[in-house]
Amino acid sequence: MKHFKASGLWFRSDDQGKRVAGTLRYSSDGLHLKLIGSLTEGWRPRSHVYDKIFGVVGDCPFGSFVTLFDSFTKSSKINNMGIGSEIIYSNTAIIGNDHIKGESAPPMESIDLSFTYLSDWAGVTRYELDTPSAAGEGRLSIHFSRPETLLIRTEEETLNIGFSVKTSHRSHEASIRDEAHIIIRPAARLTHQELIDRYMRLVQNLLTFATDTPNAVDNVVLSGMRTGQSSSDWGNKFHFVFRPILETKKRQDTLGPRHMLFSLAESQEAGLNIFQSWSEFTRKHEAFCTVYFSTLYAQPSDLDERFPRLMSAFTLLCRSLAGVSSRAMQVMTGVNAVLAGLFTDGERKLLGHVIPVESEVEMPFHLMDLLNEHGDLMNQIIGEDPPAFVKSITDGLSYVERRVTSGDSRPPQGVDMINAMHKIQILIKIVVLKELGFDQAKVAKIIERSRYFEHLKTLVDAN
Repeated sequence: MKHFKASGLWFRSDDQGKRVAGTLRYSSDGLHLKLIGSLTEGWRPRSHVYDKIFGVVGDCPFGSFVTLFDSFTKSSKINNMGIGSEIIYSNTAIIGNDHIKGESAPPMESIDLSFTYLSDWAGVTRYELDTPSAAGEGRLSIHFSRPETLLIRTEEETLNIGFSVKTSHRSHEASIRDEAHIIIRPAARLTHQELIDRYMRLVQNLLTFATDTPNAVDNVVLSGMRTGQSSSDWGNKFHFVFRPILETKKRQDTLGPRHMLFSLAESQEAGLNIFQSWSEFTRKHEAFCTVYFSTLYAQPSDLDERFPRLMSAFTLLCRSLAGVSSRAMQVMTGVNAVLAGLFTDGERKLLGHVIPVESEVEMPFHLMDLLNEHGDLMNQIIGEDPPAFVKSITDGLSYVERRVTSGDSRPPQGVDMINAMHKIQILIKIVVLKELGFDQAKVAKIIERSRYFEHLKTLVDAN
């Protein structure tokens, strides 16, 4: 999202008569509003919270009317002349050609989303180059053909995938840049927050999984009905601005088949409405998606943190796939009976973080079952001994979480742990692809062309 600095007048939603001059800055650090004066009287603690702040600004690329949400005082000062200043941090903002005024705000009609690698995932070849012949005059021509807008319908919304084009030229250079957008129109009109909550993370996670690369949110634009402040006959446009968990700079080269799991075209060739399939998958495996994708967007630098978080996501996926077995329930019944004989109810509550739950008890056995079910692929990267791989995973968890080793076995560390994580990630991708509706042959083709799969297979072959 484009960073900016915009000055104007600011006022609280519950006191619109008092207006204070100030400057809003949006950067990688988020939204900071510096006021010359204050929106409240007297000194305020750093934790002072504002429900909503309105602003009217100039020189903002997204619009003149700003609504700040979930704001709090970061610092405030009053000098000896009684003149104060205040710095306010806001979690999110809606910027456009009108303010968002609570329950009286009109519902939104659509949301326009763009992401880091959406153009690569959804795009087709759009450029043609005419090179001059040997006898020609040296004229070089580049032709661009904008793809037709792709219309996709699901049970709850209509999606349009289209391209916008920007051109520029100077005396010695020229450029053509295209960018794909997903415009979603739900069947029922929703508020701005309902649209964002329902679709932004949903599509971001789909693109991150499909391209096998974390995607950042580049732009979020909401469209609503025309109101009194709008000068447009097409209604109001609102930009959603926030501090993203992930910011990426797109590489100069594009993502190809070896970098992605699958493209939009491949999902269509497989007969899938990938947005419908992904929406259903997310609803069924919500806990897994929350943990798995949050780890990708804000990846810990320490392997001892990354490994248990990945295995936590895998355990949650197994729970929603296979449920809880009677064996695991019997284990927990026995554990709880023993604990009841040794500890009071209050003491047992203090041990909740170290007492396993049914899905954690079953995880190694689910892992073994999935390795055997997908043995044609997984044996190529783990070797012909699935029980040994499962043992190394459980040894690794025991070591990183409790620093406990099992007998003479050595838990995976360093490169071995990184490779073990890649193997678990590949197994997760196989399971998710099948859940989305890809057939076995297509799953094998997708996985076997993966750069990580080829690398891990080479290591096994070398041994």
